[in-house]
Amino acid sequence: MSKRKSTIIILLTVLALAFGGDLHAQKQKKPKSPKKQQKEFIKKQNDQAKVEQEALNADREKHKKIQDKATQKRMKQNKKRMKRIKKGKHQDSFLKRLFTKKQKRK
Repeated sequence: MSKRKSTIIILLTVLALAFGGDLHAQKQKKPKSPKKQQKEFIKKQNDQAKVEQEALNADREKHKKIQDKATQKRMKQNKKRMKRIKKGKHQDSFLKRLFTKKQKRK
């Protein structure tokens, strides 16, 4: 019986090594070029920003709809007033514009 046990153990070991070796020898994928990776990253980032913006807009619309009539009117008036006040003003403050580096021209 001991000869049979040792034969079975050896056979199982050989089979394990034979079939286990194929797992590591799988074909490796060809690496993508850096430009292609950058394009995919930018596209993915833009898609994510678009989805976030749509969710934000949906939340704003939902918020507007749950307000009563007087509140909706007040919100609309304030929005118009802020548009009128901001008209002609720069988006960034003077100090922020003063201390930011300018982009080099190509």
